Amino acid sequence: MLPNKEILQYELILKEIAGFTYSESAKNLIYNSPIYHDDFFLQNELDLLDEAIVLVYKYGSFPLSSLFDNLDNLLLLKKGLVLSEVDIYRLLQNLIKVNDIKKYLLKYEIKDSLKILEKVDLLVFYPYIEERINKVLNNKLEIVDEATPTLHKIRKSLKNLQASIRTRLESYVSAHSAELVEPIITIRNDRLVIMVKDELKHSVRGIIHGYSASGHTVFFEPDFAVAINAQIEVLKQEEKEEILKILRELGNLFLENYEQIYQNEETLYYFDFLFAKAKYAKSVNAKVGIISKKKEITLKNARHPLISKDKVVANDVLISGDFYVLLISGPNTGGKTVYLKLVGLISLLFQSAFPITVDGQAELSLFDEVYLDIGDEQSISSDLSTFSSHISRIKNILENVTENSLVLIDELGGGTDPIQGEALAMAIIENLVQRKVFSLITTHYSKVKRFALEQKNILNASMIFDEINLKPTFKISYNTIGNSYAYLICKRLGFPEEILERANYHINYYMDNEDKILKELEEQLSLLKVKENEYDKLLLEIDKIENNLKEKEKSFKEEKEKFELNKQEKIQESIKNARLEIDEIINNLKEKESIKMHEINNINLELDKVETNYEVKQEEQHFNIGEEVFVVPLRQNGKIVSIKKDKYLINLDNKILSISGNSLKPSNPAGVITPKVQYQKKEVHNEVKLEINLIGLTVSEALEELKTYLSQALTAHLTVVRVIHGIGTGKLRKGIHDFLNSKGLKFTLAGQFDGGAGASIVYL
Repeated sequence: MLPNKEILQYELILKEIAGFTYSESAKNLIYNSPIYHDDFFLQNELDLLDEAIVLVYKYGSFPLSSLFDNLDNLLLLKKGLVLSEVDIYRLLQNLIKVNDIKKYLLKYEIKDSLKILEKVDLLVFYPYIEERINKVLNNKLEIVDEATPTLHKIRKSLKNLQASIRTRLESYVSAHSAELVEPIITIRNDRLVIMVKDELKHSVRGIIHGYSASGHTVFFEPDFAVAINAQIEVLKQEEKEEILKILRELGNLFLENYEQIYQNEETLYYFDFLFAKAKYAKSVNAKVGIISKKKEITLKNARHPLISKDKVVANDVLISGDFYVLLISGPNTGGKTVYLKLVGLISLLFQSAFPITVDGQAELSLFDEVYLDIGDEQSISSDLSTFSSHISRIKNILENVTENSLVLIDELGGGTDPIQGEALAMAIIENLVQRKVFSLITTHYSKVKRFALEQKNILNASMIFDEINLKPTFKISYNTIGNSYAYLICKRLGFPEEILERANYHINYYMDNEDKILKELEEQLSLLKVKENEYDKLLLEIDKIENNLKEKEKSFKEEKEKFELNKQEKIQESIKNARLEIDEIINNLKEKESIKMHEINNINLELDKVETNYEVKQEEQHFNIGEEVFVVPLRQNGKIVSIKKDKYLINLDNKILSISGNSLKPSNPAGVITPKVQYQKKEVHNEVKLEINLIGLTVSEALEELKTYLSQALTAHLTVVRVIHGIGTGKLRKGIHDFLNSKGLKFTLAGQFDGGAGASIVYL
C-alpha cells in the first residue's frame, strides 16, 4: 500500500464506498483494491464499473440485499464438518441470489452490459438444492418432523412420552395435593418436577432436583417420571443423531458442487463490490475516467470528493504535451494544497478502478507511483526540523522517481533562507523537467515564479483571489502568476494599519528591479484576468440572447409548419371521408349486382377530378419560365418552357403540354411529404386488364406477378382492380393480403358475384 494514501485521505473514500456493500467479503475487496499499472486489467474493471453505473441509474442495483459471507462455511464443509441449520440457510439464501440476478436480467432485458453478462454466466443455480432444503427447514430454521421417516417416528414417540409423563404428574398432583407446596408442575434441570414440602420429602420416592431459596420447598421428580424421562433422553439423543445426519446430507448438496458454489460466492461478492462503487458514483455524481493514450492529466470540473457539495469548488486540471511541471502560486489558504491533494487522490482512485468526481472530460495517464511532499509535519524521534523533513522527502522522490511517476510538492524550498530556498527549488524543478516527470508544485517565491516564466516546459497557474471582498475563490487560473496577498490578508484579519504601511514601505525599498518587474507583471495579469472574466460574462450574455432568438425563430417556423400541415390534414380528411362514403355506396351496389368493375373505375375517375379541383382551389401560384413544377392531374414534375396568358407550356418527358396555372404546384423537394391524392387520366390503357388471376401459383410466384401487375395498373392510373386468388387452403389469399397490408393498400373481399372469398378488390 502506498504510504501517501493516508495524506491524500484515500482510505476515507474507500470507507464511504464500503458503506454501500452488503457483505464483509465485498468490503474486503474494496479495502484491498489494487492500484493497476497495466492498462488492460484497469480497462476491464473500468468497463465493468461503467456498465454497473448505467444499470444503477436505469434500474437500481442488482438484487444483492441480505447477502451472507459463506466462504468460511464452505471451507468447513470441505474439511468434513457439519454445518448448523443457520449456516445451511445462509448458503441457500446466496444460492437464491443467483436465481434472483438471472431473473433481474430477464426482467429488464439487459443486453448491452456485455462484461457484466459474462460475469453472470459464471453463476449456476441449483433448483433441486433449494427444493430439498425448503422441505427440511421451516421458516424458524428448524428441521421439520417430516424431514425423514426416522425423525418423524422419533418425534412422534417423544411427544407421546412427554404427554404421558405430564398426564401422570397431573394425576399425582391431584391425588397428593396435601403434600405439595403448590399443586403445579414446573421444570428444573430440563425435567418436569413437582413442589413438595421439605418435611414430607422422605415420603416421596424419586429424585430431588433442588430447593427453593427459603429451603421449605423441594423440587421432586417422582420415580415413575424418572423411568419415563430416561426413555425420553434416549429418544432425544436419537433425534440429535438423526438431525446431524440430515444436516450432513444437506451440506453434501453443496459439497457435491463445491467448486461451482465457491465460484458463485466469489462472483456474488464481486457484484456486491462492483455495485457498491456504482451506487457511490450515483450518490456523489461521479463518473468513470478514461485511460489516456498519451501522457496527460485532463480533468474538467474536478471536485474533491471529501468536501461537501455546498462548499466544494470545481477546478480544471490540464497538464499535457511538453509541459511537465505545473507551478502554482497564489495566496495562503487559497486552495493550493487542496488542489494538489485533489490531483493525487483522483489519480489513485482512477488507477484503482473507482469512480472519480469529475463533471466533464476525465482522461489520465497511468503512473507507476504518486510521490508527495505535502504538509509541514516533522519527525521528532529522528530530531528532524520541518526543513530537514521536507528535504528528506524530496531526496527520496528524486532517488526513486521515473518518467512515468507523478510528483506533488507543496511549498518547494520552504522552511529555510528564502535566497537558498529559491535556488534549491529552481534546481529541483530543472531536474524534474529534464527527466520529463509530471509534477505539480506550489510556491510563494518570486524568483521561482520568474524562473518558470522563462522555461518552455513549465506551465504557470495561480489560485484566484477576490481582491474586492478580500477572500480566496479556490479557483485555479492557468497561464497566470499569483500574488501571495499577504498584505491584503493581514488587512482583512484586522492587523494594525501602521505596521502594514511600514511593511509595504520595506517591500518597495528592498525589492530589486527584477522583483519590481515581476510584481508589476503580477498586477497586470491580475487586472487582465478581471477584464477577461468580464469579457467572458459578456460573451455568455450574447450567446444567451442569440440562443433565445434562435429558439423563437425555430418555434415560429414549427408553428407555421404545424399550421400548414393541419390545414392539409383537414382537407385530406374531408376527401378521405367522402371517398369512404362512396366506397360504401359502391360496395352496397356490388352486392346488389347493379354495378361492374369498369363502372367503379369511372366513379373513381370522377371523384379524382373533384379532389383535383378541390385541392387546386386551395392554392393558386404564379410561376416563371425555366421553373420546375409539379403537374397535379398527371402527378409528374415538368419544366415551364413558355407562358401564354393563363396557360403554361410544360415539358413533360420531351412532350409539350398546355396546362392552366391552377393545376400546377411547386416541384416537390426531396424529403417533403405531400398529402397523397389519387389522379386518373380520362382514358384507361387498353393493355392493362382490370383483374389478375393468380390461382395455381405459389405465394412467392404470385407476389412477383402481383407486384408487376400493380405497377402497370398504377401507370395506367387504374384506381380499383380485382385480384383472383381462389379459396383453397387460404395460404395464397393470406400471403396476398399480408403483402397488400405491407404496402398500405386498402382492399376487401369481392362481392358474391365478383368472386366472393376467392377474389379481393384492391383500391390503388
